[in-house]
Amino acid sequence: MKIAVLYLARKSGDHIARFAASYKQFPAGADHELIILHKGEGASWFAGGQPLSHFRHRPIVVPESIGQDIHAYKYAAQRIDADLILCLNTYAEIKAADWLAKMVSHITRPGVAVVGAMGSHESFRDSYKLSVKVDWVLAKTPRFNARIAREFRFIAVGRSAEWLTAGDSRMNRARRFIADFCQRRPRLQTVADDFERYWDEAVPKTSWLYRFPSFPNPHIRTNAFLTSRETLLATPLDGDNDREACLLFESGERGLSRSATGRLLVINSAGEAFETDRWVESQTFRLGSQSGLLVGDNNTDFWNTFDEDERITVSGTTWGVGHPRQFPTFP
Repeated sequence: MKIAVLYLARKSGDHIARFAASYKQFPAGADHELIILHKGEGASWFAGGQPLSHFRHRPIVVPESIGQDIHAYKYAAQRIDADLILCLNTYAEIKAADWLAKMVSHITRPGVAVVGAMGSHESFRDSYKLSVKVDWVLAKTPRFNARIAREFRFIAVGRSAEWLTAGDSRMNRARRFIADFCQRRPRLQTVADDFERYWDEAVPKTSWLYRFPSFPNPHIRTNAFLTSRETLLATPLDGDNDREACLLFESGERGLSRSATGRLLVINSAGEAFETDRWVESQTFRLGSQSGLLVGDNNTDFWNTFDEDERITVSGTTWGVGHPRQFPTFP
């Protein structure tokens, strides 16, 4: 069985060095061909004999006109002879030994179509709508709400920063309370009640956003996934050579996880496999300390910057809240 590991060197920077260090530190545990996809800034960066150039590998130069990460994987898959292909994005960082062997041991089980280092139940459409709603409501300058300021700070900061400042101190909160009262500012819920009408007018049902299933939308994240060459090539890339096409490939209605004919498994650092309904137990993406990560990336690093309140919302968009698990509401 021939196994190819594709690593996309798309941008210059320390993330390539981090991947190289992790590839050197943790043995794969399975024979494979390392194929480095040189694209954009990454192509010129590698010309200088940078970290991964010291590993035995086959280079493939991907024209800059060939879209983004998924486009590059498909471009390479058409040009190599392999039974299984592991795709690792530019920000991938290996976290445990025998990482490839652990994934291969499960992809070869009967009925398994795709395995990955991370999964998610997130709906891109629902999460995007939530982000737009937070911005839209707070732009109307409603009364301050301390819980909302804590749990949705990661969305509001930078676009509704002034509204958030009331939560920075007791003095600011007192001033904001007086201003809210004197200016008769509306309650958050009163403003939010008008959002659906705005959304329906701004985002018609023909929008590409409606090609993402609603929450829960189980899918393997494409930062680190292993599947057959046949499956990778057969899964459609809807849209142009852009980010939208890659998002749809990852979690759209015709994407990899929905098109693949077989089970989807998340593999953690211990080599344990989790079926779709047990991904939330894997201690991987946006789960606790993420101690079970087999491969990390910039998004798992970003999780570590959130405080407890922000994690409630972020984890909620990924895995749901309550029992049964549902997408978080605002406000």
